[in-house]
Amino acid sequence: GGGGVTREAFGEIMDVLRQQSSVGAAARSDVVSSSNAVKKKLESKHASDGGGQLDNPALFGQRGDQRLTFAKFSTFVSKLQDDMLRLEFEGLSPDSDDCIDLRQFAQTVVSNVYPNKLKGHMQRIESPDFPDGRVTWGEFQSFSGSMKQLKDIAAAIEISSIAQGGKVGKKELAHAFQVVGGVKLKREVVDAIFALFDPSGSGSLDHHAFFTAMRLRKYRGTARRREVDVIAFVGCSGMCFNHYVF
Repeated sequence: GGGGVTREAFGEIMDVLRQQSSVGAAARSDVVSSSNAVKKKLESKHASDGGGQLDNPALFGQRGDQRLTFAKFSTFVSKLQDDMLRLEFEGLSPDSDDCIDLRQFAQTVVSNVYPNKLKGHMQRIESPDFPDGRVTWGEFQSFSGSMKQLKDIAAAIEISSIAQGGKVGKKELAHAFQVVGGVKLKREVVDAIFALFDPSGSGSLDHHAFFTAMRLRKYRGTARRREVDVIAFVGCSGMCFNHYVF
């Protein structure tokens, strides 16, 4: 009722979410000792500086007495997602122009597909016939951001497929991403997607396989969205909080 959530209430909410997730319940016992160690370190730090920083200063202020509003929380999560995406991009060793190879981009698209599908994708990526090109950080970020509208993009492609007698060409794919997702895919990116999901070169995208791969990438390889979102957020939040504290 005060226009925000206290630090204590937020902790209780996260505990409930962890308990509702089988992954979270299994993980809780693994992190108890490290959590206690962090708590002791925070308490020691708090005592030594006469009452300075507490846990979660990014959300609740240096003394932990600020309320967390939805706007502040939303901004924090958005920045956290951007930081995670940037870390993924940096892991691909971009060049001095902040670009990655098109093959590296393709690997991220299929990074979470089912194991029985991955071998075929990697063979196509490593083929000398795979298209050449580079992807900038901005293009990588935009493409990844389009996953927020993934369901709508997939629906638009499905409608287009029905209208075209089951065929989805490069033009239709690019059009759906631009109109529905607000992302303009450059030619090289579209070519890479078709090299992965139209291996026969028929000119028609296997859009079911493509969007399955995209959904798995979005949820990091699992269809149990609630569990992954909660646990991934908790883990990443912890690292972010510790960064602010220590």
